[in-house]
Amino acid sequence: MNPDKLFLITGTEQTRKALHGQLLELFNELISIESFSIDEGLPDTFAEGPILISSPDLKKELEPFVTCDSEILEAIRTINVEKLETLLLLPEGSKVLVVSDTLESAAELIHQLIELGIQHVEFVPFKKGETTFDADLILSPGEMIHAPIHSAPKLDIGVRLIGSPTIQELANRFELSYLNSILTERQMKHAVSQQRLLTEAKTSALAAEKNLRLVVDHVSEGVIGVSASGVITAFNSVCESIFQLDRADVAGKAIQLSGLDQDVISYIVTGIEPFQLFSINGMEAAIYRNETNGIITATISRVSKASEINSAAAEWAKKGFTAKYTFDQIIGSHLSMLDTIGTAKKLALSELPVLIEGETGTGKELFAQAIHNGSGRRSGPFVAVNCSALSASLFESELFGYEAGAFTGAQKGGKKGLFEQANGGTLFLDEIGDISGDLQASLLRVLQEKEIRRVSGTQNIAVDVRIVAATNMNLREKMADGDFRADLFYRLNVFSIQIPPLRERKSDIPILAEEFLKRNGAVTRMDSKVMDMLMKEEWEGNVRELKNSIDYMLAVSDGKTIQLHDLPGKTVKKQKKKEKEAAPLQLTLMDKQEFVFILETIRISNENGEPASRRIISEISKAGSHPLTAQQVRHRLDFLEKHSYVTKGRGRAGTKITLEGMDFLHSLKSHLGNH
Repeated sequence: MNPDKLFLITGTEQTRKALHGQLLELFNELISIESFSIDEGLPDTFAEGPILISSPDLKKELEPFVTCDSEILEAIRTINVEKLETLLLLPEGSKVLVVSDTLESAAELIHQLIELGIQHVEFVPFKKGETTFDADLILSPGEMIHAPIHSAPKLDIGVRLIGSPTIQELANRFELSYLNSILTERQMKHAVSQQRLLTEAKTSALAAEKNLRLVVDHVSEGVIGVSASGVITAFNSVCESIFQLDRADVAGKAIQLSGLDQDVISYIVTGIEPFQLFSINGMEAAIYRNETNGIITATISRVSKASEINSAAAEWAKKGFTAKYTFDQIIGSHLSMLDTIGTAKKLALSELPVLIEGETGTGKELFAQAIHNGSGRRSGPFVAVNCSALSASLFESELFGYEAGAFTGAQKGGKKGLFEQANGGTLFLDEIGDISGDLQASLLRVLQEKEIRRVSGTQNIAVDVRIVAATNMNLREKMADGDFRADLFYRLNVFSIQIPPLRERKSDIPILAEEFLKRNGAVTRMDSKVMDMLMKEEWEGNVRELKNSIDYMLAVSDGKTIQLHDLPGKTVKKQKKKEKEAAPLQLTLMDKQEFVFILETIRISNENGEPASRRIISEISKAGSHPLTAQQVRHRLDFLEKHSYVTKGRGRAGTKITLEGMDFLHSLKSHLGNH
């Protein structure tokens, strides 16, 4: 099988990788794609085949390498709107410096942004070599390497992908019209999705500051929010007390003009350490700083002595009662994941319980740790317990502790339970849906009374603990079945977040895979065909299963690049089975009729002992209602061979239908019979 060749030329290597991957996903092996970037250099000559360029201004760069007969196609590209919320949050009139590989590309991006309705800011295209400019934000479509050195926050909205008109043009150019219906449906879904995402981003941007104010006014710490352009967007009542400033005089002003102490301003705007101690109006306070996409949240806690914090932290670290992960370490750029992270960040500021729901392997403990580190309890212990791993007899003694002599084998002097050890911090109850009814009642009592009593104890002990619980079960169904107490559910479900499964955010697979490869260090690349297989997988075990698969491939790989033969066998088998089952459903009525004709022609030829070449099939088709050229027949035979419906032999052997092909033929006829 020798598919037609397409050459892809881009300006930067990052753009090349993104567009090459997109074309592979769309056309798979039906078109052979070779790609090059100006950054990495072009070959001396190009073989026969059309050349797709990512931007019109690359034509000049290409002139020395092509002939006057070369067919050059210009890609129409589209913006990924998932990352535009930061841009929408900027105050009206803010200046946005737009950086791309060329001035023309920057101007084209500005035109597309304005067409999307983003007209409240002033866009300025960056010209290479320019040294004097004013900007509140620097924006780039995956080409921030060209950005000038400047203190303004940066927003990378990702590489602009190839748009629907160019995809359709390529399908027609390579006589893949039978794919048009699939591609059109996919592009329409993408367009609707993009419009929905933009609408949600606009709505989210308008509601963000209102939601933040609602949360921060109900927390026990001071909270200051600073926009990407340096304007204070949140300043709660606790801050008014700590800094002795009126919110009305601070909110909406540039932080430099807010009246805050200069050393506090300097740390909030440019600080590197996660927290720093300050003396504010005669009181010791710790300020914790978090920055995402240029937006800063600072929380301020009153502390008695720094030494108390340090010694307690050392003791918790020794016991393993620490949270390693922060929100910045959660990998994901899909809108559903960004929304989940954004919600979790806001909920972290509260003291109320949080219920994290998600399938196995989605990263529930990762979120729990990030919530702890994003809260006012970050300087306290983080204690995690897997409820499903504890028997009923052990559960109460582990959670509530026990007094001396409580049972045979009990420690002399008794033992503190996990509630006591989590005092002043966070207790993470993983797999909460697995605990028995009796234990649910005990846990509910603690949440209501904020007191525990050790096993065999007579005294109640007050505890100050924030609960974060997690489950991969549907607790509402368990509650309806009488297996989970409704009163406990509503105590735990004050705030809830739903972590999306990996199959619903497949655009995150490449960046997750890249991160897992980076951690390994030895193997640095993954063949694009392997990535294509990973993108097709359903990932029932989610991120954990993806990581396990990559760990397996790293273990068996012999070189610097992971190849198709390194894939776990079960992944390959599942893909082939899924593709075969899905194939008839993805075809148009005409596609089905053409494939029935081709397979019937091959079947009859095979039964008569005659060869079935694409030329013969093409000649026979001309007598019917759907004449096919030899090249069209070749593409359809490539499709059938890829799914193991036919085998193609050389010379007089011709093409033969397989048992799977016979099943497929019967399936197609059944589908056609229903029309």
